Amino acid sequence: MAQQNQNQTAVIIILSVFCLILLVVTWFLWKGYSEQLAIAKEAVSKLKDFEKKYSDLTTDAGNLKKWIGFADDNVVVADIEKAFTEDMQNHTPKNSQGLPVLDSYRVALGQTFKSLENEIAKNASLDRENKDLQNRLDVLNAEKKAMEEANQELVSQAKKDLETARTDFKSYMADQEAKIKKLDEEKNKAISDAEAVITVANENRTKAEQKSQKVLDVNQGLTEQLIGLRTPVITYFDTKITYVSEDNKTVWINRGREDGLTPRISFSVYAPSSNDVARDSSKGAIEITRILGPHTAEAKVTQGVITDPIMMGDLVFTPVWKPGQRLQFALSSGLDIDNDGNSDVYLVKNIVELNGGEVVAWIDDQSGGNEIVDGKTYKKVKREGQITKDTVYYVTGRDITENDSKELQERRKAMDEEAKLNNLETLKLPELLRRMGHQQLMSVEGFNFNRNVIHPDLVPGVLDHASNGLVHESYVKKPKNPTPSSNPAGYSPLFHKKGTMPPPASNGSVSEIFRPRTPKTSTETPE
Repeated sequence: MAQQNQNQTAVIIILSVFCLILLVVTWFLWKGYSEQLAIAKEAVSKLKDFEKKYSDLTTDAGNLKKWIGFADDNVVVADIEKAFTEDMQNHTPKNSQGLPVLDSYRVALGQTFKSLENEIAKNASLDRENKDLQNRLDVLNAEKKAMEEANQELVSQAKKDLETARTDFKSYMADQEAKIKKLDEEKNKAISDAEAVITVANENRTKAEQKSQKVLDVNQGLTEQLIGLRTPVITYFDTKITYVSEDNKTVWINRGREDGLTPRISFSVYAPSSNDVARDSSKGAIEITRILGPHTAEAKVTQGVITDPIMMGDLVFTPVWKPGQRLQFALSSGLDIDNDGNSDVYLVKNIVELNGGEVVAWIDDQSGGNEIVDGKTYKKVKREGQITKDTVYYVTGRDITENDSKELQERRKAMDEEAKLNNLETLKLPELLRRMGHQQLMSVEGFNFNRNVIHPDLVPGVLDHASNGLVHESYVKKPKNPTPSSNPAGYSPLFHKKGTMPPPASNGSVSEIFRPRTPKTSTETPE
């Protein structure tokens, strides 16, 4: 920009000179030659001054070009301006619009010089740090050299020790190989001897298993024979019902205190013609309520058949009690009375003991907590008590399966084998309850149609029957002189339908067994 101004100035000066010359010439033409000559001389003098100034300006312009880096005299101001703009754009700071904030080389040079001084100062600092690091490196190299020398000594000693260890190891390996060879020979001999012993043992085991199987077969045959002998064949006619109440709800039997009978023992009732309770069907069941004497007891009827009522002379039997004896029982696993999938072993145990029996051994698969085996949950199992020579019955529940725990399978199998070896009579739980005449009690909640009878085997529809409104005779005040029955045919109210009366079942005559009678009782005071 300055160079351009200088060029313009020079041009102006030149033009001015030429104008002045023209003026002088014109003056000379108009004023005369002398005057014009004087004027021309003066103009020439001034021209020389202008030429000198022009020369000085040209020299200054050239110097400025050189000073700003343009040595070529032919460079015009436009080229210098273009280069200046590019230098400011490329080498000076910019504002937010991206335009240079400096407008001259001098300012840019000053700023650059300051930056250079800062870099020189940084380099001096880095040189000092580098010198310090070099000093430290020299110290470390010295230490490294000392450590390498020490390490070399250690390596030399290690090589010597390694060579010694190799020699010792070779000697050790030779000894070990000799020992291993000897042990292999001994092992092969031991294996050969053991195989011979195992062969003999297997032969002996096979013979023992065959012998044991023969013993088990014989034992099974004897057990079946013994069970046949133990099968309760009713041949004693002194264990029977001696009296039946008029309402057929109470009976008396000829067993009492001296026979070891106790209350709550249940009996199955059979016809007098029965001789094998395993094959014959019972006609009802009774439960002892009171002991009236040495050989007399009172019982309530807990189960009966209307078409075949319990009568005097009927035989009674229970597998858990015999006169003067207390039979021993063993209980297996899986005893489920109410079919809920859970063991009721302690309920069965209580039933047996309440009926005079004694449980001497059982598998407890009820009271233990749960345990997890191989990711599956099982009930903890334990064995209680021992089977003795006096144990008679072995009561079994459901069969074991692969879904049962390994412990339960092992304990059940062990007790099954023990029961077989001790010649125990095996009874399934339902058969035991049938022979005892046991009835599962029902839990009743609520009244009338809103009542809830909890019993797994209850037949649907029974709950729809409400009470018929009759009152038990024990709550009715009886007259001193009872009137004859208005039901001479003796039909049961269960057969009454819509007020109709069935025809008489007989001609009016009554059998001796249905006539009112007084039971024989002991002179002792009832307990």
